[in-house]
Amino acid sequence: MPDIRQHELTQVSYCLGIIIEAVNNYHIRSLLIDCSNSVVEVEDRTYNAIATKFATALRATRLKKLAWVIAPKARLYSALRQELSPPIKLVGFSGKAEAMEWLLQLEPA
Repeated sequence: MPDIRQHELTQVSYCLGIIIEAVNNYHIRSLLIDCSNSVVEVEDRTYNAIATKFATALRATRLKKLAWVIAPKARLYSALRQELSPPIKLVGFSGKAEAMEWLLQLEPA
C-alpha cells in the first residue's frame, strides 16, 4: 500500500486504481493488502474520502475476501470496514502468515 501524504495524493489514487484494475481484470476474489509499513500524513477528511472511493470501487468487483495487514494506527482499515461490510469480508491481521491462512481457508458451500 502506498504512503499517503498530502503532496502525493495523485500517486495514491493512481496506485489504488491499479489495484482495482487488477482485481477486475483477473477476477480476483481474495486479496491481501499490507499496510504495516505505510505512512499516513493527511487530514481525516481527505483520508476518509480516499477510503470511501477505494471501498466503492472494491464493492463493484468480484472480491469476496480482503485480508488487511494493519499498522498500529490503520485509519484506512477502520474506514473501509464500515464501507465494505457486506458484501466483502474484511479482516485485519498483525502479520502476513495469519492473513494468508485466513484467505486460503475454504468457504462452506
